Amino acid sequence: LTNLPLWRVGWVEVPGRASCLNVHEIQYTHMFETILNGPKPWYFGHLHLPGGFKMAQTRKEAFRLKSWKEETRDKNRLSEPQRSAVVGSLMRISDYRRMEDGRLCLLVHALDRFVVEDVVREFPYSIANVQILPDREELPSHKDENFAGPSRGKVVYHSFWYHPYEFDDTTKLPLPRTEEYLNTNSVSGTAISQLLPFARYSLDESLLEGISEAPFAVGESLSTEEEDTTTGFLGGTPALEDQLQAGRILGEPSILRQRTKAARQADPDGLETLLWLQLEELIRRT
Repeated sequence: LTNLPLWRVGWVEVPGRASCLNVHEIQYTHMFETILNGPKPWYFGHLHLPGGFKMAQTRKEAFRLKSWKEETRDKNRLSEPQRSAVVGSLMRISDYRRMEDGRLCLLVHALDRFVVEDVVREFPYSIANVQILPDREELPSHKDENFAGPSRGKVVYHSFWYHPYEFDDTTKLPLPRTEEYLNTNSVSGTAISQLLPFARYSLDESLLEGISEAPFAVGESLSTEEEDTTTGFLGGTPALEDQLQAGRILGEPSILRQRTKAARQADPDGLETLLWLQLEELIRRT
């Protein structure tokens, strides 16, 4: 995706979740108004920045928006845990309401992960070109980016075809629609909480019918020309996912790498707790 506006804030977001944003900082009300005045779908990127946008204004190197390649070249990044992330979540605005005091109330869904490829600009709000990152298990095990790139493109294409079904765009904020600008007293936190924290599937199953009409059918095997049958990397450019893992931009929770008998026989409740703790660590690190 090119020229994706970025919402750089002090918390993380993961695909599959729904959130209600209270937008009050002037640079972000400007950003979202620009998005809302454009055509649908209304996309933006959620990128973790410890301390929020005010830290970007300090101009410190650790909080500067970088591409993933720049980040891997930064020698200080592993010794400075408080840094701007380069992996974030692609978000879509499903509904919005304007408030009397100038704020925006947005209902948003987190769709997919992305990594920053190129920085377009940082101020007054950040814009970047990004690469969508499908789950690794959805991708063929290519070692060379010349093969992995086209395969990733197919997977991302199909992922976007599923969005209307997996993230119900008909879900709306439970707020009055008789006024152009709402008073804060009109906002019910209890009613909004009923839409959170996970995105709802659409009840319209006809949305799935069009998927079979996509240029590449879901589950279609790669052609002979695209297949990469090598068991190791023999030249060219390593697959993006391998580069990100080698550069420690992406990683696995350590518990998922355990193959010991004790780990396999662990108490299910305890194992689940450890899994969520490791997942939180992974999200904060990336």
